[in-house]
Amino acid sequence: MLTPSLLRSLLRGRWTGLAGTFVALCLGAAVLTASALLLTSAGPRVPARYAAAPLLVHTPGVPGDDNAFAENRPWSPETVEALVRALTPVPGVAAAVPDRAFYAQAVVRGRPAGAHEARGWSTAALAPHRLVAGRPPVRAGEVVLDRALGLAPGSPVTLLTAKGPAPYTVSGLTDGPGPYVSDGEAARLGGGMRVIGLLTRPGADPAAVRAAVRRAVLGVVGGSGRVLAGPDRAAAEPAADARTRWIGMQVLTAMALLGGFVSVFVVASTFAFRVT
Repeated sequence: MLTPSLLRSLLRGRWTGLAGTFVALCLGAAVLTASALLLTSAGPRVPARYAAAPLLVHTPGVPGDDNAFAENRPWSPETVEALVRALTPVPGVAAAVPDRAFYAQAVVRGRPAGAHEARGWSTAALAPHRLVAGRPPVRAGEVVLDRALGLAPGSPVTLLTAKGPAPYTVSGLTDGPGPYVSDGEAARLGGGMRVIGLLTRPGADPAAVRAAVRRAVLGVVGGSGRVLAGPDRAAAEPAADARTRWIGMQVLTAMALLGGFVSVFVVASTFAFRVT
């Protein structure tokens, strides 16, 4: 006989089973969605220091597993100068800026702080960073630092370089990572270069400029240069970043596969229990 108490018990069991099934479906979908988002976000991205450059001329090859994530062979300073001379008069190109980089790190309160690569001041135009105090470096011994380091223009600072500690004077502050020195200082301390950033004129046709730049590069270095535009500029990321991203992708892929297996198993088991 179906009594009121037995009916309430049956209804309670039915809704409890439906709630459990719904929770299992939600958790499974959440795990799969999170895994997909992590894998999508782990893809290569354009380095921030080249974000303002529509075109990049890069040495051939991309750091990857096939070459043990070794940095590409840089161009010599003479080759870079020849490329700059060939690229500057290309129609639509406003400036060709070689990325001269060398090891340098500021010492703040007795400890190394901030970025560990210095560049010439002209390279700052390739990144969305601007001068917020002081003036650009124009002479040897002057440096522009990140304002987050807490130093004021005119302050003395020591830079750790490959040749040892060197005294500098803070000429200005920027809203992004430094240090930046004068272009002459960067040319003296920097070695070969792998990237030349190109700034284009307003209204220039990107496709036409890229084609003209490619012809100019072929005329100077032949196949020893690549022209990168748009998302392809992500190939200019440092080899260390590419290696870290590759390792992360292996871990994320394993986590996604494990999460997918657990989600399917839990949802299938819940449905099987509910059907039974």
